[in-house]
Amino acid sequence: MITFGYTLFDENDSYLKYSLFDKENKLINYMDIPIRGPVMIHDIAITGNNVIFNDLPLQFNLNNAALGKNVFVYNKKMSSRYGIMDKYNKDKSQIQWFDLPNHY
Repeated sequence: MITFGYTLFDENDSYLKYSLFDKENKLINYMDIPIRGPVMIHDIAITGNNVIFNDLPLQFNLNNAALGKNVFVYNKKMSSRYGIMDKYNKDKSQIQWFDLPNHY
């Protein structure tokens, strides 16, 4: 089983959290994945060997919450990025990042 989650506040810019469990539900891999900031991550893709996650330009803006505005803002100047890694990977430097034109 693979799980992912994200946090809106992280001191180490590791907003994306990735976990892999075996058939007995034992955690066999965990990684904090650094992305460019607190963004909306609604989905990841999983193949037999790899995990693909996105770092897209829908960014969290805490100041908007105090103003009663939408807390997620689309950044038209930010590229869209996808990371691909082996599901057993434990080294952040082994993530392959692909930058694409802005989209969501």
